[in-house]
Amino acid sequence: MTYIDPHMPEALARHELTVVLDTEKVKVFRMARPNESAYRVQITFTPEGIALQGDIGFGAAQNGICSRGGYGVGWFGRQQSEGYLCSKFLSKCWQRGAVERDLRSWLTQAEETLADAIAEEEKELEEGETIDPADFTEEQGEVNAWKALLDFWGDETSDKELYEEGSGYFQDFWDYSIGHDYPLSDAGWLCAVQQRFAELFAALEK
Repeated sequence: MTYIDPHMPEALARHELTVVLDTEKVKVFRMARPNESAYRVQITFTPEGIALQGDIGFGAAQNGICSRGGYGVGWFGRQQSEGYLCSKFLSKCWQRGAVERDLRSWLTQAEETLADAIAEEEKELEEGETIDPADFTEEQGEVNAWKALLDFWGDETSDKELYEEGSGYFQDFWDYSIGHDYPLSDAGWLCAVQQRFAELFAALEK
């Protein structure tokens, strides 16, 4: 899974990296298209962390996001996994946009588990024997449950209603954290910006 939508790296593809300020303790970079202000990003590194501001509109108030302390240009300029990167800038919350994605992800996993179980059973069959669906009641039950929850979920469904419905299928449904994730837009732009910055920063350092 990636947080990055295809249009995000496309929007940053022509960006160039400019050093605005370079001191021992504070470094500021501007990432922007030549002679354009659209999608510009200012990245500030201080001893207390990293701040991202600009035209992208990070954060709920669109006034930027900041990392936790202890992370600098060397760290931000290296390849990072998306989840690890987001954990240093963002906090997870429940959001409608992540619910259907999560339900489909769990459905896919359940379908793969069922398919794997059937494949393993088929290896053990003697000539002329056939698969008995009763051997896969548990696996098929999970597939059916996730399909039912996808059908149940809709624009008017509340998180409370979803969790009440889900608890009828899974005793530990709360543990699946359906819909809990980093703010999807911020996470996508953060990862896209960091990846583009790492590319440009590596070239700048040569």
